[in-house]
Amino acid sequence: MKVSRLLIALFGATVACFLWYAVLHFLEPLLLQNVVTPAAGMDIQDWASGFEESQVVAILVAWFLAVIWHPISFLSSGRRGDRRILWTVFQILCVLTSVILCILLLPKTEYGAVWAYAMAFLNGLFPFWLGTVWCSQGACKYAPMGAKSMRGFFRQ
Repeated sequence: MKVSRLLIALFGATVACFLWYAVLHFLEPLLLQNVVTPAAGMDIQDWASGFEESQVVAILVAWFLAVIWHPISFLSSGRRGDRRILWTVFQILCVLTSVILCILLLPKTEYGAVWAYAMAFLNGLFPFWLGTVWCSQGACKYAPMGAKSMRGFFRQ
């Protein structure tokens, strides 16, 4: 029974990261093309593909950390075993990875780079959160920030 729950949680994390990749691939270029002006000589589509390449790595890191998180949450037990600090460290790692990759790999812009950094922040925040908020088990089910209100909202 526990193995099937773990497999469902891992599948849920994979689906959440894939859905966020779809947001990155289809929605973010539409949002950024109106607010970002690439450096002279670069087309907005080329700029958007460079941005997407940097953020795909960040989503993969979020997926990898979610895959690590779920076995840890299944092995935790007891009231003090909620692993909230570990979850927070994983979340911070996701955000830092996304923003640092954006800083290092973002093609040059004339203006609007702050919007790309904001999207990179969201790309670091949401894939890991979505991959862990629904399927964390046992003592760790309220470790992800906002999990208590999300679970309470859908329980009513």
